[in-house]
Amino acid sequence: MLSQTNTKEEYESSQVRASVLNKKDACSDGTSYLAAQAARAYGSCTKKSPDELVVEYIPLVHRIVSQVASYIRPPLTKDDLVSAGCVGLVKAANNFDPFRDADFKTYAYIRVRGAVIDELRSWS
Repeated sequence: MLSQTNTKEEYESSQVRASVLNKKDACSDGTSYLAAQAARAYGSCTKKSPDELVVEYIPLVHRIVSQVASYIRPPLTKDDLVSAGCVGLVKAANNFDPFRDADFKTYAYIRVRGAVIDELRSWS
């Protein structure tokens, strides 16, 4: 009886492997079945375009500039800091790697704040 059970388990195991192999050819875009499964499993890590990220996080730039606004000296305006922050945001969107453990908001905050502080330093 034991040999029959092993044979049945081996048969089911081979059927599962065969179905996976058959599904390999079922992917229409040429990717393997396992690659398609991995893409589906990690779907939340899909990369947005840099343009979408910039548009989505423009309010973050304004919030950071408003936090630093008390340090503005006369030749420098708030618009100058917003401009520097936007440049930092664009660089962050272009250099961001979505497959690392960091969230884009955290990465962008650091880069935008750094760009704004660099602009303040250059005018002092």
